[in-house]
Amino acid sequence: MRSPTSVGGLGAASTLLVSRDVSPQVAFARNGDAILTWLQFDGPRYQGTNFRVQTRSRSAWGTIGSTTTLSSPATNMFNVRVAVADSGAGTVAWEREDGDVRSLQAAAGP
Repeated sequence: MRSPTSVGGLGAASTLLVSRDVSPQVAFARNGDAILTWLQFDGPRYQGTNFRVQTRSRSAWGTIGSTTTLSSPATNMFNVRVAVADSGAGTVAWEREDGDVRSLQAAAGP
């Protein structure tokens, strides 16, 4: 049996999310850099009130960046998506729910 580090040429698994995180999305640049985004419940285990959009990067060499919260704490977020250009520039988009009003929000960066 092959070790997990040799199956399909993939490296060892990294834990990037925990149990309160849902709807993970990942996008890769041509060079192998990646952006991961997800929704995180904003309170202690199942006692929060809203989902927040969070993101972090992973370099082609395996270096994992710090977690960044992109959305505001006051409203609920849904349907998070991520895209990365060949240059490595990324865009994360999501729906924001504020009462009866839903809007599309996005954040972009190098």
